[in-house]
Amino acid sequence: LSKEEFHSVPVPMAGRRGFAQPAWVWSGFGIAWVCLLIGAEAQRGLGTTNALIAILLGNVILFCYSAGVGYACGKWGTNFPLTVKYVFGEYGAKVPILILAFLVTGWFAFQAWLTTDVLRVAFGFDKVTFAVLALIIGFWYAAAVLFGFAWMANVSKFCLPVMIIFALYYLVTRVLPAGGALFTTAATGKVTFMTAVAMAWSSFVVSGTMTGDIVRYTKTGKQAVWVTAVAFIFSNTPFMMMGALISAAMKDPTITYFLDSRALGVMVPLLFVAFLSNWTTCDACLYNASMGFTNAFKGWTYRKASIFGCIIGLIAAATGLVSDMVPWLLLLGLLVPPIGGVIIADYYF
Repeated sequence: LSKEEFHSVPVPMAGRRGFAQPAWVWSGFGIAWVCLLIGAEAQRGLGTTNALIAILLGNVILFCYSAGVGYACGKWGTNFPLTVKYVFGEYGAKVPILILAFLVTGWFAFQAWLTTDVLRVAFGFDKVTFAVLALIIGFWYAAAVLFGFAWMANVSKFCLPVMIIFALYYLVTRVLPAGGALFTTAATGKVTFMTAVAMAWSSFVVSGTMTGDIVRYTKTGKQAVWVTAVAFIFSNTPFMMMGALISAAMKDPTITYFLDSRALGVMVPLLFVAFLSNWTTCDACLYNASMGFTNAFKGWTYRKASIFGCIIGLIAAATGLVSDMVPWLLLLGLLVPPIGGVIIADYYF
């Protein structure tokens, strides 16, 4: 590990990696299975057109907010905890650092739980089996984080092409054949437009606030902004929109996790993609959490913090503590932005 991943000091210019590697990590982070589900939830509640507009608006807000935080981090090579210390002071920073570290650990747990739940819906098994599988999957997801940033980039390079192929497959087999019927499906009205916007922007508001953990490896503030655009405008937005379009094409709100066929030729690739997409998001969440814990608890190493976050996340995943998506997203959207707002205000004004 490079000086424990530079957890307590800015990344020196010699340690910066430029644009490509941070972009790989953020793109793999942003293309997540949960984004498909958020898009589908918005489409069922609002109808296709309004859902697509809400998703775009939410992600534009998310990009502007995260880029505002990330520019300074890319310029100075600082992770989120160091940035917060500059704003709130050494001791005042502990509260926001711990709040976000535990919240992003919750996201790690949610992705591991979600992967296991997709398997449960596909094959059906009891609670004990669910808990054991959640522990195994969560540990697998966490392994890359224990070896640092470069390993996470390599995971994204492997997983991203598979997820793009998945999106193209559903585009060709479900979305394009539906044609204009995509925009005629009735909405349930259970999701308001601004709730859908909030769901879209809350999807990564925690890690967007902690974006310094990733973009500090860029060489300039402008590169950090472009990496953030890769994350939200070119990765999260189209994947979330794809979820809305697939939902519209299927026309059946009772279909869970897009499993509209029990044929193994459909189920197995779908489950494989669900596993890979959650993997890249899970490891980045745990990386964010590890940066926080190393700075909140004096004397902790990066590896010790990673193991601590992993244990908490595995317990939460196995017990299903973070399984209700919409209230979780709305909680994040309310609780986290003031912290980023103070960082932005302090830096620019």
